[in-house]
Amino acid sequence: MKFKHLLGVAIALFFFAACKKQSNPEISTTDFNINKKSLYLTQSIELNAKDATAGGNYIWNYGDGTIETKGSKTEHQYKTSGIFEVTLTVYNKTSKIKVMVLPGDISYQIKNNSTFDLDLNSYVNLPVNTVRSVLKPNGLSDTIYVKLQATGNLLQLTNISGIAKGKAFRFDDMFWQKDSIHNILSVNNDTKIQLGAHGELGISSTLGNL
Repeated sequence: MKFKHLLGVAIALFFFAACKKQSNPEISTTDFNINKKSLYLTQSIELNAKDATAGGNYIWNYGDGTIETKGSKTEHQYKTSGIFEVTLTVYNKTSKIKVMVLPGDISYQIKNNSTFDLDLNSYVNLPVNTVRSVLKPNGLSDTIYVKLQATGNLLQLTNISGIAKGKAFRFDDMFWQKDSIHNILSVNNDTKIQLGAHGELGISSTLGNL
């Protein structure tokens, strides 16, 4: 009888230890891959845990107040710009990666490869997006960010006008940009222009012939 009692206790302890071990599973790593660490507002990040054996026990904290418990793969789109820390927690272990969300859907700079000082106004699609850039020869403007009305690998028209040598002009060449990427728009002495702030004088020339 004593032997049976001890055997029963041993079996109970075995199952208790097994259950305890099962309730605290292990995972090799909580590190995860991210498809981009810098993105525009309309883009999403895609996240993929390196160890996918934890079923639906992945707690994703995107750093913007959104927390989800789901599988080893997920994606997220931010509504505001800024730097966010993405945290993955699995069985009380965590890993973190910072991402930067840029303040727009497109960005560009203007490079002055001409021999003139240029006082330029540029906008993407609509005049409400106008930004002024004053550039010396070989100068590069600050990065300009624009929020667009429609995106999706579309071509966006950029209008550039300005003043050089006291004369107003508009660049005759159309500057097309793709959204969700950074663009460098270059002008030089051979870039075609129309005289007048809006090209209204209808006189075609080049920047070098002003």
